[in-house]
Amino acid sequence: MLQPQFLTKEQRAELALKKRQEEVEMMRKRMEEERSKRMNFQREAEDSKKSEREREREARRREREMRERERQKDPDDKETVPELTEKDKEKELSAIKDRYLGMAKRKRRMRRLNERKFVFDWDATEDTSTDYNPLYKEKHQVQLYGRGHIAGIDIKAQKKNQSRFYGDLMEKRRTEEEKEQEK
Repeated sequence: MLQPQFLTKEQRAELALKKRQEEVEMMRKRMEEERSKRMNFQREAEDSKKSEREREREARRREREMRERERQKDPDDKETVPELTEKDKEKELSAIKDRYLGMAKRKRRMRRLNERKFVFDWDATEDTSTDYNPLYKEKHQVQLYGRGHIAGIDIKAQKKNQSRFYGDLMEKRRTEEEKEQEK
C-alpha cells in the first residue's frame, strides 16, 4: 500500500498543470481523429455521388442509342404505321391541299357600324352542333306535369296533345277489370 505524500503548493500546481496539458492533448487528438473521419466520409460521399452521375450518364447514353436504333429500322416495317382507310386518306389529302394551296373561303358580309339591326341569320357551315349520338339527334318531346306549358306554342294545342298523351297512358295502365267496370 502506498503512503500518502505531502506535496507543496508549487508541486500541486505543477501536477495540475501537467494533468491539464494531458487533457488538452487528448482533446486535441480526439478532435483531429473526428476531423479526419469527417473528411473521409465526405470524400466517400463525393465518390458515390460521382458514380451516381456516371450511372445517369450511362443510362442516358443507352437511351440515345436505343432511339437511334429505332430510327434506323426498315421503313417497310408495318408495325409502327397504322393503316389508313380510304376516307381517312381522302380527308388527309384534302387537309393537306387546304393547308398548302389555300382553302377557298367564302367571304362573309360584314356589318357596318351604322346598321343597328341584329342579324338572326346564320350559315349552315357555322353550325358546330352536329350530334352523332342518337340520344341528342332525336330529341324527346318535352312533357310538363301539372299546369306547365311550353312558351311560344298554342296553349289549346298543348292541352289537346297532353290530354291525348295522358289518355293513352291511362288506357295502357288500366286492367281488364277496370275496363269492364266502366262498361
